[in-house]
Amino acid sequence: MQQQQINKHHYDINRRDPHYKVDDKFLIRIHGIRGELDPKFSPIPQVIPTTNHPTYLVQDIQTGIGSRVHVGDLRPIYIN
Repeated sequence: MQQQQINKHHYDINRRDPHYKVDDKFLIRIHGIRGELDPKFSPIPQVIPTTNHPTYLVQDIQTGIGSRVHVGDLRPIYIN
C-alpha cells in the first residue's frame, strides 16, 4: 500500500486536472485509424452546453449535434 501511495504522489505532481465551464470552446480528439499527417483533433470548434466532470456533453457549433466526450479527449482553444 505504501508503494501505491508513492506512485500516486509522483503521478499527481505534474498531472493537469482541468475543470471546464459552460460555453468554453474545444477541439475533440479524432479516434480511429488515421494517417501520420492527418490531424489529431477536429478542425471545427465545439461548445459545452452542460458539465459533468470527467465526462462532458459537447455540442457541434455548425450542426448542433451533441456527443459525450471524456475530459482527456478535449483540447481547449482560446478564441473569441
